[in-house]
Order: sequence, then C-alpha cells, then structure tokens
Amino acid sequence: MQTAHKQPSCADRVQAACDSRLSDIREMFDVYTGRQPAHDDITEDSFHEYGLAFDYVAPGTFEDQEEGYWRYQISWGGPSEEIRFYASPTGRGWHMHRAEFWFLDWFDGAHVVLTGEHRDTAREVFDWFDEIDSVQCEIDKASE
Repeated sequence: MQTAHKQPSCADRVQAACDSRLSDIREMFDVYTGRQPAHDDITEDSFHEYGLAFDYVAPGTFEDQEEGYWRYQISWGGPSEEIRFYASPTGRGWHMHRAEFWFLDWFDGAHVVLTGEHRDTAREVFDWFDEIDSVQCEIDKASE
C-alpha cells in the first residue's frame, strides 16, 4: 500500500526561497549598477527582465489588511513569490520602513520579515523604483 507523500508547507519552504531569490536579486542589481561585471548568466539587462510586476496594493484590498504596500512580484502560480514593501512619504519620495518576502502556494502561504543583507537589498531595489517614479505612479493608479 502506498502512502501519500506530504508536501512541505510554505512555512517550511519560505526561508530557503527567500535566501535564493534575494541572492539572485542582489547579484542582478550589482551587475545592473556596475558593482559587479556581467557574466554568462547575468547581464546588465537581467535585473529589468527578472520581476513580473511592481504595483501598489491599497489598504483593505484583502481581509484584515490595514496597511497598503508595494508588491514586487517575482513569480506567479504555484508557488508565487513576492516582496512587499511598506513605506511612508518623506516629502522627497518614500522611505521603506519594512519589507517582507512572501511565499504562496495553493491555499497556503508564509512570509519572513527581511533583515540584514536581505533588507539592504530590498531597500536598494525599493529606492530604485522610487527614483524612477514607479512608487508614486502606482499610488496614483490605485487612487484613480
């Protein structure tokens, strides 16, 4: 008799996925900004081609969601991966005060709050989106 193999939960998988994705993003961003040279696997365009979407999710979009956030969607389907940026206006742009990596897979989901090098990477990426006006553009679209 065969027994069903239980898949690991999102909580079991989220940290490894986070470490892998943030490492990829760090390397692509460093090549894009010229901190590292391009190579066979990563070119100057890799960072621009990596994510699927960057958008704003207004407060109240989901049940019990009190705070709005910007979503950098990395993959979609099963599983989905995204970085959620929480920020406040500064008068000259936006200041990211928290970032979370989310791993979602068919009625299951888990996240980790980014700290250390992962938080630094997320902050640089969010600041880049802010510098090119995507942060404000997404807020404006959400309020139309």
